[in-house]
Amino acid sequence: GARKARVLFVDDEERVVNALRVIFRDTYDVEIATSGEAALELIRTRRFHVIVSDQRMPGMLGVDFLRE
Repeated sequence: GARKARVLFVDDEERVVNALRVIFRDTYDVEIATSGEAALELIRTRRFHVIVSDQRMPGMLGVDFLRE
């Protein structure tokens, strides 16, 4: 079959990213991260077609993460 697009969801609220994983797992290859720093680590080792990030997160704002 066709490969699924890989999507990364980033949100400091674990319940949010877990819910997104459940909702989209049949359609996409879903990865999650609960901080901008953790998401940057994933990006260093994997390629993503789409990245969806929360804006207000402790440590690193979503806009700063996406800028990186």
